[in-house]
Amino acid sequence: MYDVVIVGAGTTGLTAAKFIAEKGYKVLVVDLRSEDDIGNKVCGDAISKEYFGGKIPLSEPPEYAIEGRIVGAKIYSPDEKTVWTVPGEGFMLNRRGFGKWLYSLAREAGAEFSFSTRALGPIVKDGKVKGITVRRGDKVESIESRLVVDASGVVSIIRRALPKSWPVAEELDFKDTAIAYREIRKINYAIEDEEYIRIYVSQEKAPGGYWWLFPYPGKMKVNVGLGVQGGVGHKDPMWYFNKYLANRIGGEVLHAGGGVVPTRRPLDTMVADGFAAAGDAAYQVNPIHGGGIGSGMLGAYLLAKNAVKALEEEPTIENLWQYNVDFMEAYGAKQAALDVFRIFLQSLSDEEINYGMRNKIIKEEDLLKASLEGDLKISSTDKLMRVIKALGKPSLLSKLKTVADYMKEVKELYLNYPKNPSEFDEWRKRVNELFNEYKNVLSKK
Repeated sequence: MYDVVIVGAGTTGLTAAKFIAEKGYKVLVVDLRSEDDIGNKVCGDAISKEYFGGKIPLSEPPEYAIEGRIVGAKIYSPDEKTVWTVPGEGFMLNRRGFGKWLYSLAREAGAEFSFSTRALGPIVKDGKVKGITVRRGDKVESIESRLVVDASGVVSIIRRALPKSWPVAEELDFKDTAIAYREIRKINYAIEDEEYIRIYVSQEKAPGGYWWLFPYPGKMKVNVGLGVQGGVGHKDPMWYFNKYLANRIGGEVLHAGGGVVPTRRPLDTMVADGFAAAGDAAYQVNPIHGGGIGSGMLGAYLLAKNAVKALEEEPTIENLWQYNVDFMEAYGAKQAALDVFRIFLQSLSDEEINYGMRNKIIKEEDLLKASLEGDLKISSTDKLMRVIKALGKPSLLSKLKTVADYMKEVKELYLNYPKNPSEFDEWRKRVNELFNEYKNVLSKK
């Protein structure tokens, strides 16, 4: 019998394992991959510096886990004539090195590991999760635990197999995903300002998403890829990559791969009796850019902090509930507000995006504030209003005003997350009403 079984040895699972095991609890992490394959993940590989030592009590990663340091992002309009520069320190990670580092921290804390082990599903008895079933080789086994943590990524192998009547088992709408493809390429030319990551917004080249170019400073190497919105009939992202980016970037392909990323607000609730989810399995991802390394680690830390308290008694839904409250306050409220902004961005044409960026209807500092806090300000001077009306785009400013209002309302709703499960149904009903109302209003603009 374990105190905690964690499914998934990615950044989220390893972070949770470290912070729970170091408090003396018996923790087992299971993962389908081999031990040598830890950290092997298709991703943009970028993370903000703010997560180390600030939001999470972890030191900065060692040099072997870092490919380079970032000072900000450059955001390009679809026609690439307008470039916004948004400051923000961070790291380009060596994902294998980063995974090995987190693995070493979890092991040192006392966590146990079972690799090459496929999690099959939860063990549910009397309305509570009591463990998981796994396959090791050709043998199926049951592993009992007081708490099961699903950190298996977007597949959510445990969470999605829970009874459908449980709110935590909420299914992911494929329209709220990005289907991504990326390559790491060795290049033979220098990139100017290589300490900036680059994001290119383009409905033509990456419909409903964006394409990116993340240099590894000083390495003559880039991470280049794109994400397209799922569930609305777009082509495979590799088709867009080969058509628009492969020849443009050039160089030698070192690694290639793809995946699915949730791009929405967090799960309405991330806990049940004997169960909790974190990372992509709880949709703890930035809806605008799909980045989830830092936010998943933050979720894991907040989960661990509350799990440690809950395990002093029993990990019931009531004793785990504060994890929901803490995450919504620390990240989820901003994330939900950015989901409102994401839905708006996906409704725009390239012409509207070019126009909005060129005329700074939203300024760079406003975009930075939105990305950091989930608040949107609009540069709506009388002169700008006249220009927009003269050029026949009054609907763009009207849409933006609607977006800003709903972002504010959604953020406040999430900051007032229910303090206990008894108030949850009413809150969730209001969330669904608000998002449906917003989508309806936006479609008529």
